[in-house]
Amino acid sequence: MVIFKHFHYLFFSPNKFKWQLIRSRLNKTKIIFQAYTVLEDASYELNEVVFAGYGINTLNYNDYKDLDVKNKTVMIMSGEPIDAKGKSYISQNEVPSDWARNYRMKLTEARKAEVKVLLVVEKNFKESFKELEHRITSYKMSLANEKKETGKQGMIVISISEEVANAILKSKKNSCAKLQEKISKSGKPLNKKVKTKIVLNVKQETNTVNTENVLAFVEGTDLKDEIIVITAHYDHLGKHDGVVYNGADDNGSGTVAVIELAKVFCKS
Repeated sequence: MVIFKHFHYLFFSPNKFKWQLIRSRLNKTKIIFQAYTVLEDASYELNEVVFAGYGINTLNYNDYKDLDVKNKTVMIMSGEPIDAKGKSYISQNEVPSDWARNYRMKLTEARKAEVKVLLVVEKNFKESFKELEHRITSYKMSLANEKKETGKQGMIVISISEEVANAILKSKKNSCAKLQEKISKSGKPLNKKVKTKIVLNVKQETNTVNTENVLAFVEGTDLKDEIIVITAHYDHLGKHDGVVYNGADDNGSGTVAVIELAKVFCKS
């Protein structure tokens, strides 16, 4: 049995992102950027920011322990806590842990805590911008009924420079460098709540795209109440600098493998 399922995608243009830190002269166009797509228009006035260290949660080190950040704005630093000898408090050696190398782990942890807006302080801001520029400037897609089904809006993630972070934290005693130094000396998480006033506005052009999925079902000879799902998606990274930039494992080998398996199952 083969089923063609038609559905709608929302196709989002890159964000037109504006922000304002009240009573600050910072040049907002050069020192802040949005790293991940909101997937809809949004407007927020943020009156409090919770500083949550590095945004890490392990058995021995937990920045979120006893910290209620549900529906709040949270600021975390990139990287991980390092002691005076250059050893990570997370990996317990000089090799960086996955928390420092895989940014998705921190995003996942923030989503678990139901953070509303996540501010990620990038120590090497310009280098980070170059690395993420393709994500920032590319178009994104979402299922048209995704928010309607979940009833939730996704967490907004914004990368900021230390200069912006320090302006939000307001005090030299609470600067990123000072807070990082305190954590490095103690090896223990540190959190603070700071009153502020930040206005965020995000606008996106949205278009609806019609597409379809193909589903084939082959009933087994026994264990009929059990199902094995084999899947692959057609496109991966889209275009980069105007050139098709598809991921081989997703776009090429993945779909080809599924088609070949379907042929074998049909003949068996």
